Amino acid sequence: MTIDPLLVDEERRKALPCLPISLVDKLSKERLTDFLEFGMEESCCGDPASATREEGEKILGTLSRLVVEDAEKLLLGTQTPLERGVYGRER
Repeated sequence: MTIDPLLVDEERRKALPCLPISLVDKLSKERLTDFLEFGMEESCCGDPASATREEGEKILGTLSRLVVEDAEKLLLGTQTPLERGVYGRER
């Protein structure tokens, strides 16, 4: 919705169920690597039916900032690949 609202099937999005799954827990604690293992048959979690453009902008901005910060530190040799942890969670 944030990047291009025309790419979103609004009818389908609003019909998706709320799925309170923590990707961080699934990836780091349970060591799962597949959406189906996560219980995410639709490859999404949270509450997509109530998602807003503003929420998407905030999430996209945060993730973008983390990727840029990590890339800069890796290029400068000031951070190891695992220093930050999964999805920006500081260790």
